[in-house]
Amino acid sequence: MTVSNASKQRAFKALTHAVIMSIFGEHPDVNARRAGNVREDAVDSLDGGIVQKGMDMVMLGHRPDLGLRSLERSGWIEALMPEIQAMVGFGGYEEGHKDLWEHTLRVVRNAPPRLEVRWAALFHDVGKPGSFRKKGGKVSFHGHEARSVRAFRHVANRTALFPDHDFRARVAAMIETLGNIESYRSDWTDSAVRRVRKRIEDDRVWADLLDLARADVTSAHESKRNRCRARTDELETRAAELLRADAEAERLRGSTATRR
Repeated sequence: MTVSNASKQRAFKALTHAVIMSIFGEHPDVNARRAGNVREDAVDSLDGGIVQKGMDMVMLGHRPDLGLRSLERSGWIEALMPEIQAMVGFGGYEEGHKDLWEHTLRVVRNAPPRLEVRWAALFHDVGKPGSFRKKGGKVSFHGHEARSVRAFRHVANRTALFPDHDFRARVAAMIETLGNIESYRSDWTDSAVRRVRKRIEDDRVWADLLDLARADVTSAHESKRNRCRARTDELETRAAELLRADAEAERLRGSTATRR
């Protein structure tokens, strides 16, 4: 079916509006109700490079949460990434779990303005709606990291958002490993710290992953936020010290072998 010029223009205008919201944090239509009038075929008809550039601008803005909220209201999120749309309306404390979409928006805003980190922030919990279980009053999301990675890869394969293979791999690695970082406690053995650190060979991804873990702390209680971020700082310090110690031990072994 042919897409009308009016539909294309509406889709482009909605994307532009989201970019403006993200960069400047305000717009005359900031309180507009959800129109939901951007169609999937109109989004698909736009040049892939324009869509990628526009979405990256939204993600790198000063207020990416406002840009993403604008995209959701216009129907863009549902048209482009229905996996993300599934988080909207999921949760709420009366259901035993925080509002997942609002939490995700805060995490994206908290994250430093680096594309890998912010895209990982957007997808880090996308697998939760499909893995939600409630038994005996206890809520669980077993295996949600794997679901989140699959959702990200589905979007990456279906759209023009992530043309760079290495970029995709870095984002997927962060989504998959975030839970390991956030489960760290001070009583972990050095071997356990080494195992987590060695899962991420790329130092850049490791640094981004630590920043994502810090961004994922959205509790209303400052003391809890401080405790969680302090644990991440401690893990970063311990991992760095162990890497230095291991490198020095390897150097000494090499020196001893040379003398022999």
